[in-house]
Amino acid sequence: MGLDFRPGKASWSYGGFHHFRVRLAHKIGIDLNQMEGFFRPWAGQLEEDFVGYSWESVIDPIKYLLNHSDCDGILIPWECSVVAPRLRELVVEWEDGYDKTNALMLADAMDQCVKEGIDLEFC
Repeated sequence: MGLDFRPGKASWSYGGFHHFRVRLAHKIGIDLNQMEGFFRPWAGQLEEDFVGYSWESVIDPIKYLLNHSDCDGILIPWECSVVAPRLRELVVEWEDGYDKTNALMLADAMDQCVKEGIDLEFC
C-alpha cells in the first residue's frame, strides 16, 4: 500500500514519499520536519521542540508538492505547470534510482495534466 498518482506511473510507499519530500526540501534549504503540518510524534519528535514554520515564507514553487497531503488531494494544472520544471531541476543531479525515476515520471504526469487541463490526483 502506498501513494499513486493519476495520471501517471509514479508511486511511492508513504514513508518513501516522505523521505523523497525531505530530500527535495533539503535541496531548497528547508527542514521539512519543522514545517507546519509535519509534526511527527510517531518518529520521536517532541511537541515542545516542534516549531511549525509557515509555508507562506517559502517562495519556491516546489512548495505545492511539499506542502500537500501524502495520501489524497490534487494539484491543479497551474500548480503542475510550475512544479514540474522545478522538480526536474531539483533531481537532475540525483543518482539514478527509485526516487529520481519516480520524480521524472511524476513531472511527466504533471506535464500531461497541464496539456489536458486536468488535475493530478494523489491516490
